[in-house]
Amino acid sequence: MMRSLNSIVPVGLVALVLQVFAPAPGLAEEQQRVMSVFFDQGTTEIDPAAKKILAFAKTGLKPSSRITITGHCDTSEADPDKLSLARAIAVLNALVELGVPGGAAFTVVGRGNAVPRKKTGPGVAEPINRNAMIVIR
Repeated sequence: MMRSLNSIVPVGLVALVLQVFAPAPGLAEEQQRVMSVFFDQGTTEIDPAAKKILAFAKTGLKPSSRITITGHCDTSEADPDKLSLARAIAVLNALVELGVPGGAAFTVVGRGNAVPRKKTGPGVAEPINRNAMIVIR
């Protein structure tokens, strides 16, 4: 259940949307932060805007953090399963280069074009679907 939208941070042509989720009643007091890094078509390149988002994400990491990075593609991209996983791995590598606390646990997943943010037909280039979502718990 989403409690509130905490902030929207403009970063170049993209915006970092940070959401804090409240746990269901009776569960441990756990919050999660959700961010996305966007990619140019067919690439896994971490551009300057993405580096700013990752630097911000790093500030929320603790030794007890559990981080899930899920890569996505649009329907126009070749080999979406491989590319989406490569995007998630690129984000993981960039976070590691920034320095993450020991003990933080990462899960990396590629979803291809199976779970788009915006539904499109086959072969449609949709920039919002070319992303890696980072969930920090």
